[in-house]
Amino acid sequence: MTTPAPTPPSSVRPLWALLGAVVIVVLLPRVPLISVVLRPLAWLGTLAHETGHGLGAVAMGGHLDSVQVFTDGSGVAHASYPSVEPVRRAVVSIAGWWDPRSRAPGCCGRGSGRGWLGWAWWCSGWRC
Repeated sequence: MTTPAPTPPSSVRPLWALLGAVVIVVLLPRVPLISVVLRPLAWLGTLAHETGHGLGAVAMGGHLDSVQVFTDGSGVAHASYPSVEPVRRAVVSIAGWWDPRSRAPGCCGRGSGRGWLGWAWWCSGWRC
């Protein structure tokens, strides 16, 4: 006697979830009141990104002169470091991307007490 093979799970639900996420990501920022709420979050993300570049320059022996965040959500970090070696330039470039993402687990887990997310926050170097 042979048993029938189990039927694979339906792939319709993940497709609907993906479609719903795309609709939310594309349409939600176009709602007038929502865009007013989301704008400061974009500025905060830009500030974190540009500060990451500055911290990368400091890690390479330089210093951070200033960080500018513009109303359109763009920004620039004015930093200097002693050498233009390719490795140092690469570290400063990557730091803008890496630094905010390295701190995200701690930001999410700040209120979770002594859980692993709280320790990630502590290890990231930010102290409250």
